[in-house]
Amino acid sequence: MKWLRDALIKTIGSIRKARFAISIFVVPLFVIFVLVFAIENTVSQVNATRFETCFQFITGNWPTGAINHKGPLFAGGVTFRFALLYGAATGLIKIWRDLVAWHAEELVMKYSELLRDRDLSIENEVRRILTSVPHAQRAKLADDIHKAFEDGERRFYNQHLPALAGSKDAAEEIVRKLDRTIS
Repeated sequence: MKWLRDALIKTIGSIRKARFAISIFVVPLFVIFVLVFAIENTVSQVNATRFETCFQFITGNWPTGAINHKGPLFAGGVTFRFALLYGAATGLIKIWRDLVAWHAEELVMKYSELLRDRDLSIENEVRRILTSVPHAQRAKLADDIHKAFEDGERRFYNQHLPALAGSKDAAEEIVRKLDRTIS
């Protein structure tokens, strides 16, 4: 089990999350094993057959009569079949969540690139307009406009983004994601 724990820590990121992931997978399997074993050994054959029919609907058919249904081997087999189904379902959920997160990150990246392109377009248009300004004043005015864009970007990240994100920490996380996706 150590290799599984180490792989989960590497994938998930922390021991606490890895333990939680293992318990989310192992505890239901233990419950299924105990439930199947208890039901097969405590209820009448008619009710046990009904339970088996319902469980076969979830896990698929299994051979009848080959294994003693009152033993732990049968409960282990049913638990194994459930584990295959449960593992596939949790895997699909994880893939879906990762896909949605990847899509959201890609959307943020495209949006941030769009904003930077917009700012460059505006700055270039202003520079084009500056061609009508006398040459002696043009360089200083271009520097002032560029500084105004830098000041506006800094003000956005330091004042407006924390207000929009709800906190300075949330704003810093957004900036880190933007920097990571663009670079």
